[in-house]
Amino acid sequence: MAVNETEEGYGRMNQIVKKPDSQEMQDAILRLEDHLLTLPQAEYEVIHRFTPGLYTREMRVPAGVICTGAIHKTEHISIFLEGKMLVPSEDGGSMEISAPMVEIAKPGIKRVGLVLEEVRWLTVHPTELTDVDEILAEIVTDDFSEVEHLVEQQYCDSSAIIHET
Repeated sequence: MAVNETEEGYGRMNQIVKKPDSQEMQDAILRLEDHLLTLPQAEYEVIHRFTPGLYTREMRVPAGVICTGAIHKTEHISIFLEGKMLVPSEDGGSMEISAPMVEIAKPGIKRVGLVLEEVRWLTVHPTELTDVDEILAEIVTDDFSEVEHLVEQQYCDSSAIIHET
């Protein structure tokens, strides 16, 4: 989901980055997403690629867009190829991230950010499926309760993030 930046939308994004607790952050992101869905949606490109055993999803999002991602049910590789974003930080503030960056993303992750410079983001998922709707049903959800047991088992620590400059 992505919307063009508005003063109101950006203000709401700033509110959520002041909530460092995980449950509070999840709730705040969902509230922000509910609000953003009432606004006109931005255009962005999604490219799907398949190889034996792998599905890749590449998104290209223009600058000035606030976007949220799905709640992921599976561990996957996340590759930030190009661009800059403003995202919530663990200390309750916000931080700028820039490409290139590679991360092993754990189940339960849901992202939100303001695109500062056009972004290309690629995720890589293990699957034998080739139908995008079936794959999405397998790898994402819109309900954090579906992944709570996975999040408790697998904690995503900062050592899993590789940022190259």
